Amino acid sequence: MEANEQVRYDMKRTSARVSFSSDMTEQQSQRSNSVISARNSSTSSLYSSKQLLKQSVFEKYTSCRWLVAFSCFITVTCSIMLRQCISMVIVCMESNYKAGQDAMINKSNTTTNGTFTQTQRGLWDILWESEEKGLILQSYFYTFPITPLIGGYLSGRFSGKTVVTVMTSCLIFLSAVTPIAATVSPYFVVVLRCCIGLSSGGLQPSVTAIVSKWAPVSERAQIVAMANAGMMVGNIFTFAFPGFICSIPIHNGWPFIFYIFCICNVLSLVMWMLLVYDRPDEHPRITWKERALINYKRRDSTLEKMPSPPWMKILSSGPFWGLLFAQMSHRFLFTTIGTFLPLYMADVLKFDIATNGLFSSLPFIGRFIASVGSGMLADNLMTREILSVTATRKIFHVSGLVLSTPFLIWMSYMGPDERTSAVVLLVTYWTVQALNNAGFRVNHIDIAPRFASVLNGMTTTVSSVAALLSPIVTSELTKNGTQEEWQTVFFICTGVGLAGALAFLVLGSGVEQEWARDQNMNVEFDVYTIDERKQSIDQPHASVEERDCTAENNKKVGMISVSENRIVKVECGHVNDSFVEEVNKEKKMIQ
Repeated sequence: MEANEQVRYDMKRTSARVSFSSDMTEQQSQRSNSVISARNSSTSSLYSSKQLLKQSVFEKYTSCRWLVAFSCFITVTCSIMLRQCISMVIVCMESNYKAGQDAMINKSNTTTNGTFTQTQRGLWDILWESEEKGLILQSYFYTFPITPLIGGYLSGRFSGKTVVTVMTSCLIFLSAVTPIAATVSPYFVVVLRCCIGLSSGGLQPSVTAIVSKWAPVSERAQIVAMANAGMMVGNIFTFAFPGFICSIPIHNGWPFIFYIFCICNVLSLVMWMLLVYDRPDEHPRITWKERALINYKRRDSTLEKMPSPPWMKILSSGPFWGLLFAQMSHRFLFTTIGTFLPLYMADVLKFDIATNGLFSSLPFIGRFIASVGSGMLADNLMTREILSVTATRKIFHVSGLVLSTPFLIWMSYMGPDERTSAVVLLVTYWTVQALNNAGFRVNHIDIAPRFASVLNGMTTTVSSVAALLSPIVTSELTKNGTQEEWQTVFFICTGVGLAGALAFLVLGSGVEQEWARDQNMNVEFDVYTIDERKQSIDQPHASVEERDCTAENNKKVGMISVSENRIVKVECGHVNDSFVEEVNKEKKMIQ
């Protein structure tokens, strides 16, 4: 009885984590042991750090955290397909329009002066002017910066899963009606593209909010890289498939780019709703060992929702500004090359529509491989304590931007006669540049895990505003589509990339900032692994008698033995009121 009262009292007093530093007082030690005892009795056994980090490839990639990462990857992939496909739609429109014009000339279906009237054209035969195309391509970026911070804040305070679900649903609807709007007026398409920008801005911060709760420290770069790799794979599909879809002999082909991509998003949304949960404690199938791994050496809680962000401290933080400049430069590069690459392929390298789409996707294949590979390498370097977090982030980010520069400059001097070499250089540039994904892309969670979604929203908002210059500058500089005009664009990209690398090198950091820390947490060692000498009762050599004895001892002190199919009430040292109530009920039953 006295032991139960002491456990209940200690659990209420204990913070989310317990400090096991060398100078811990005797009273803190006793309180910590009480919490460890409570946790072990209501869950599976205590795991050592070696047991947590050692796992098979199958166990790792079929775990709940990786299913969430794969779901984020697929959702981002499909959303990028709808958000970025407009450039290929324009190329498809022009190609089919000119093909139809040639066919009509061959059949002598022309007017007396050799031109066509609109009545001789089908409803889906559309050709926009250069100014209209530029406005349509730019309109998405006008409204995109409005929602990242809103989406990031709502995801942190409430539910990232819900934010992604709502925004993806809006994206699907708006994209599905775009073909009909295009037949009426290009300015209707501009309005829809503005709305699509609004419904897309909060997706990435919301994904960051979810990933920040699910990614263990030992796998942080890998999981973030996988979730964000959808941006690369989405561009691969965006450029590779429309060239073939465009050949569908119905409605001039191009509307089916929207229709097929909308279907893909519907399927991904269904999977998202079934497999993704905001936090590990909400997942009905997660094991206790995976919970322990996710929380191993974390300084932030996976249970608590985000508190009010310290806005002024964030804005006065040097590492935040280093991260902001890094993302601004990346956003400019990604917008310029990702959006206008098909136009460069058509204007300078003179590729046809199918070849254009296929070769435009190749740089993103290289980028995907490099992004995932660099994430695995970065985590390995930090887990083995070869490099610190700060050194790892800076090396990968700066290397990606600096080492890729010569390939972009070299490519800018190549014309249609050297287009094969130009494609090879472009793929190499984009692949090497992707190393920075193991740098700035993970850094939101490094410096402020509790406020990762808000930081991502802030940096995405500002970088998106800066990226507005990309379509404006590119459209103005490439009015004639000459090699010299595109060369100027690539020189500007080189300067922006080097400036972002320098800013992150000087201001960046991989250390959690003081303003981001929970003052109630002092994590020197994790309570899951403090007693590495303790034998895990779920190991193969543990006997049935040992398991029964452990359960019986737990019952005698009034604790609850929770089976695998019950909800775990204690996680990461958090003890809620409902758990205490169940302890009291169990005590009464024992009495």
